Amino acid sequence: MRKIPVEDIEDDMVLAEEVLDDRGEVLLNAGDRLRKTYSAKLGAWGVTEIFVESEGSAPAPRVPEPPEEQRLPKEVEERIRTRVNHRFANVIEDPSMRKLMELSIKRLLARTANGHGST
Repeated sequence: MRKIPVEDIEDDMVLAEEVLDDRGEVLLNAGDRLRKTYSAKLGAWGVTEIFVESEGSAPAPRVPEPPEEQRLPKEVEERIRTRVNHRFANVIEDPSMRKLMELSIKRLLARTANGHGST
């Protein structure tokens, strides 16, 4: 996974992470194939950088969802996932760091659901 300015989007790049607007609404989903024309549209929404998959890399892993009774509001979960994904963006190709990222997300979600974490 690598971070690029929206001006560098090329046709058929694959988005590595969701793109959210300033209200937290999803503009594009992880795994979406991009088009060069998205540059101007994303810029108009105030998006300046995105994460795309590197050649030959696997998509960022998703941690399994917690049981329904421990679920946080979707916007809180996404904020936690986005924050952790950004912190690991430069080392995600390392399998150990990928696993650490998964565990970090899982722990933050659980702590926040139990009232011990922050968002």
